[in-house]
Amino acid sequence: MKSIKIKYFPTELILQIYNIAVMIFILIFNGKIEQSTLYIFIHLTFAFLIHSAILIKQGHNKIFINFLIVVFPILLFSFYHYESGVINLCFFSSHLDSLIQKWDLLVFGKHYHEIWAKVVNCNFIDQVIHFSYFSYYGILIFPSFFMMIKERKKADNWKEFQLTRKLIFTLSFTMLLSYVIFIIFPVKGPVDYHSTLFPEPNGMVAIMDFLYTNGDSDGGAFPSSHVAVSFVILIFVFRHFKEIRWYILPFFLGLMIGTVYCSYHYLIDVVAGFVFGGICYFGARKIYDIIDLSSS
Repeated sequence: MKSIKIKYFPTELILQIYNIAVMIFILIFNGKIEQSTLYIFIHLTFAFLIHSAILIKQGHNKIFINFLIVVFPILLFSFYHYESGVINLCFFSSHLDSLIQKWDLLVFGKHYHEIWAKVVNCNFIDQVIHFSYFSYYGILIFPSFFMMIKERKKADNWKEFQLTRKLIFTLSFTMLLSYVIFIIFPVKGPVDYHSTLFPEPNGMVAIMDFLYTNGDSDGGAFPSSHVAVSFVILIFVFRHFKEIRWYILPFFLGLMIGTVYCSYHYLIDVVAGFVFGGICYFGARKIYDIIDLSSS
């Protein structure tokens, strides 16, 4: 393990640990997972790519390569999120939505994912809030990218991008831990109710329908990883990158509203995501310091 820590940067280390752990999980439960051989091959490919990323980071100096370094983990997240919905019924025979619905009703007294859009009943507001939910992808990428540009003026190699590295690690840690929860505690969420609220999708509603139909799988609702990761980034920005904090905050608030308004999550998912994100932020900082110290 010591040689791996020396060779790997913190983000690549946790990506590789997750990648290998899930591959072992698929091997153990291959009888319950469709196309298990294909997924194992994909993980082997990712293992090679993650290792290769280390070599790129040792001597990068071009902005395009910088951009790829920021985007690389996020590209893996897209697959890992989808995969978590494919392999998350190994412990349970069905999703645990009935339990989460009880918690949601117990805490809030109503299922607000069924109410807000009906009360508002305005296509313009529907478009704005769906765009706010869509802005998650920008929150995920741009703060890290702008932080990297800011630090690039004084950094000669990847180790000197201290804040950029910490931000990417923290959001990666939060995302990967979310996937672990999704695999062992699958909750579908009220996403099927979305078509009842928005029966004639257009504009941003139609775009989000397309993304969910073609890039999502069931079981990743509790806690809301969108809220958790966005909150992690928001905390980081307010502490270390104050120049953009007031640009990020409105999108974060819109995202939190949109998760429930658009009926992608129960309100309890949002609260859980908020708490989970805070825990991950402070936990990831300590873990990062341990790994980074051992690899220096």
